[in-house]
Amino acid sequence: MDTFLRLRRKFKFHKVKLTYRSLGRMSMYIFGTFVIASYIWAKFFPSPSEERYGALALKNYKLVETEISEKLKSNPENEKLWRLLVVLRVMAEQTPLKFNFDEMNPMSPEISSSGRQEFLYSKDEFMQFLELAKKPSPDLLKFRYRILKNRDYSNIEYHNRSIQELEEIGRIFRDTGQFDKALTVFNMVLEEDPENSFAKEMVFLCLTYQGKTDDVRKLLEDHKWRPHADHNTLFRYHLKEGSYAKMLYHLTIEEYNSYSWKALVTCSVAGIGWILFLVHLGSGWFWKRKEQLLIPIAFALGFVSTLFCLGVVVVQDHYLNHQGFEGKSIIYNLAYSVLGIGLREEVCKLLFFLPLLYFIKDIKEDYKILCYCSLVGLGFAVEENFGYFMRYGQTTIMARFLTANFAHTFMTGFTCYYLVKAVQRGGHAWDDFTTTFLKMIGIHGIYDFFLSDPVMVAKGMPFFSMMIYVYVALLYLRLLMNTAPPAHQFVSLTRVFTIVLCCTIGVVFMMISSEAGMKIALKAIASGIVVYAIYAYMFYREFDEHIG
Repeated sequence: MDTFLRLRRKFKFHKVKLTYRSLGRMSMYIFGTFVIASYIWAKFFPSPSEERYGALALKNYKLVETEISEKLKSNPENEKLWRLLVVLRVMAEQTPLKFNFDEMNPMSPEISSSGRQEFLYSKDEFMQFLELAKKPSPDLLKFRYRILKNRDYSNIEYHNRSIQELEEIGRIFRDTGQFDKALTVFNMVLEEDPENSFAKEMVFLCLTYQGKTDDVRKLLEDHKWRPHADHNTLFRYHLKEGSYAKMLYHLTIEEYNSYSWKALVTCSVAGIGWILFLVHLGSGWFWKRKEQLLIPIAFALGFVSTLFCLGVVVVQDHYLNHQGFEGKSIIYNLAYSVLGIGLREEVCKLLFFLPLLYFIKDIKEDYKILCYCSLVGLGFAVEENFGYFMRYGQTTIMARFLTANFAHTFMTGFTCYYLVKAVQRGGHAWDDFTTTFLKMIGIHGIYDFFLSDPVMVAKGMPFFSMMIYVYVALLYLRLLMNTAPPAHQFVSLTRVFTIVLCCTIGVVFMMISSEAGMKIALKAIASGIVVYAIYAYMFYREFDEHIG
């Protein structure tokens, strides 16, 4: 504590006045830094992602063709970028045309062109430019161009084609979700080249997405085929077979393989900010070393619980044949939200909290217990954010950071806190735990129901979902504040919380702008900033720190 006070005096923290003006100025400095960094990053390191090129090509194809051309001139062996250029060129020349850009994820959303475009090259010049390609060959790229330009894939002649041309036809069928036709083509490739590893991988993929488990099983029994099955294929196969341990293993590997560095950075920054806030609230800087070591352990347990929960989701949805909320009755969607989403997530978090319970059951300080419990929920939310980032893109992550991080924090915090108290006190404390646990399952389920059911969304019911969120969040904040030690007052909670929010908004802005440009990034966070301001005000009131 003495060291902390000396540092506080050295850096003159005690002279910094807490005012709305100083908070606003600090927020502008932080966000401005991210804006400048975003501009520099976009200027000197533009993103080469398919999503960015696809979005920009719909508005200004000439600009995209110019940028891609420059990259390909310096790196003519970029096979993926050459194929993307051909797809974008066809889209720009011919409307309407829908196509899937993500070769590694055939189920990702399609995009389509919507009007005439200007071109950097004429058609003849474009064909001439393709001659620069080192991989794939210029002839193969021109072949791809002709097939896409024709649109009618059913008239493609398979016979007297080279293996490379057949592979290209198979890619096109795969990318457009026509797995039966893709399977036929890749089997033709294997007739010509039985050891073609790419064709074997694609056969596994096509059979998996067609649900042909028996065919997959036969291939896996062949030692020549098994090495070509990826984790996506294997987790789906073991799910069908009921081998859940093996399914969970391959599902976990597949989940981690899908993470991008941008998802890791963006979600980790928000997660670390919340960790620092919770530790600061509980004055974790002054705890004993053994108690401090439990902080990352608590977070890690929550993180791992998400992966286990993902396996539960896959198994549950498989047996219920759950394909989403569309077309289902309100009763079904409500039951699934509570007994499916709410129950499984709260149970999984609680199960992975149990090892931590052994080490904290004798701790008497409530603020320490609440910190550990909250960190388990936060760990769950951060890992879950990775998946949302990869499936739905950066624009959805803003809302996730605003609600999901703290929602899981307080729901798990409430449940696990009362569990610790039940273990410590026994008797009627177990009734309090049971009641709280059931409440959190119900609140979690109803919250998701209002946000997910199409009828509820159409009637504006997500507003009530946010009311539930704010009410329970306030209750938990008050519990935290009532037990928190006074040491956090040496550095304002309000200022720490504001820094966390600003860094979260800033890193999201930076990631969106790197993909889609600064204008789109500003639009994406504009409405979120208003909600963040309301959100911050709610916290400020509970902190009960005088703001001049």
